[in-house]
Amino acid sequence: MTFLYVAIFVPFIIAVSLAGAVLLDKLVRFTGTFRALLFIPYLSSFVMAGIIWTWIFSTDGPLNAALGSLGMGPVPFTSGPQLLVLLSLAVVSVWKGFGYSMLIFLAGLKAQPAEVHEAARIDGAGAWKSFWYVTLPLLKPVVFFVLVIETIVGFQVFDTIYVMTGGGPARASHSLIYFLFDEGFKFFDFGYASAIGVVLFVIVLILSLIQQRFFEGKDSK
Repeated sequence: MTFLYVAIFVPFIIAVSLAGAVLLDKLVRFTGTFRALLFIPYLSSFVMAGIIWTWIFSTDGPLNAALGSLGMGPVPFTSGPQLLVLLSLAVVSVWKGFGYSMLIFLAGLKAQPAEVHEAARIDGAGAWKSFWYVTLPLLKPVVFFVLVIETIVGFQVFDTIYVMTGGGPARASHSLIYFLFDEGFKFFDFGYASAIGVVLFVIVLILSLIQQRFFEGKDSK
């Protein structure tokens, strides 16, 4: 379950964070205001976010009410199939945490030399080609940093699951950290819980090294 959640969460939050950073970078007026508004969810607690989104995702919540007005039946966002539950949890985590990565991406965009983008425009590159062939390659170190950080965050998911699903339904959202919590603080098997923590550390370390090798390989080409 944890690997599936990470596979959903990490690309999702990187895409949202990068899109937000690009939009803020293009804004000329009220940049500080929009930056503050987009960063506010990051300052809230996961418990509060989980409570709010549990109500939003509930069968009588505003989201299902909106779907009902379109003639669609209630969707079991937090009690349905595993993929739907994990996607719902990922949406909450992305809403809560994308502001941090967005500011990192924004700092990377602001640090890029303006003359490089000006040269691309003179050569006739459009907005998409300029982003794909100029902006994104210059952002590689930032993307690598955000990728590693958000991968670690994804593997550490606990608060949202604890508040919204309790590991259910039928252990569909029972993450490694939730498993560690159960073994250590519910069954008091601290040895087993410690072993789970070590395994989690090794998994994250291996994935971080793989990501580093991937980006180094890209740079060497």
